[in-house]
Amino acid sequence: MTSSMDAEFKKYNYLWSTIDRDQEQKQLSRNYKLGVHKFNKRPSTGVKHLTTTGVVRDTPHDIAAFLLNGKGLSLSQIGNFITDLRKPLSMAVLEEFMKQVDFTKLPFEQALRHFISKLRLPGEAQKIDKLMEVFAERYCECNPGAISDQQDTIYVLAFSVIILQTDLHNPQIKLHRKMDLESFIHNNRGIDNGNDLPRDLLEAIYEGVKKEPIISGRDHLDFLESIDKSISGKKINLMDPWRMLMMSTQMQEIVK
Repeated sequence: MTSSMDAEFKKYNYLWSTIDRDQEQKQLSRNYKLGVHKFNKRPSTGVKHLTTTGVVRDTPHDIAAFLLNGKGLSLSQIGNFITDLRKPLSMAVLEEFMKQVDFTKLPFEQALRHFISKLRLPGEAQKIDKLMEVFAERYCECNPGAISDQQDTIYVLAFSVIILQTDLHNPQIKLHRKMDLESFIHNNRGIDNGNDLPRDLLEAIYEGVKKEPIISGRDHLDFLESIDKSISGKKINLMDPWRMLMMSTQMQEIVK
């Protein structure tokens, strides 16, 4: 009789523990979705929600990993958050973010494309400057001496490529005023501690950017915005916060 009762108690304890775990998972999922929504509206608020609810550990390393791997995040807001120069947490997360991006054995242009695919470049020159600075540092760590031993050389070249990208693919710049190959090479003279980089390297970068734009990563918010712009006549605002939350939730279900 006693053994039978013990078996029943164990059975009920197992059932209750299973229910508790299911409830915990559901709550964690709700906190994740709400945290993503908050992040896409105001990154610092989203990060605070995610860390205080236990979705993400409150360390720069774990926050950076979440920004790189989390589903449903706005790439624009990722770029804004990790380049907020006024906030020590953002700078610490940026440092960890770069440590988790591997450029080993990647050619320069491919490495820059890979980096920019992880976020959306902010519109402020100071923030872009910071991103190119940390990109150059990380590229040199992963590929010592591949192009130059000077980190400043990689930084200047990266910034030069961003300018080239804008110049070649901005429809507002007329064709006859776009930067040609010789101008690009001229702009990069002496950037390697007074020496020139190999011409074939610069030619390859120029032709690569001319053929295929270096495009920041795209996310579901870009999809919403493109649909919103394509609708003619009276239309609903697809960028309303509740619609963005719904789309984010649905996207997370799809990628599971």
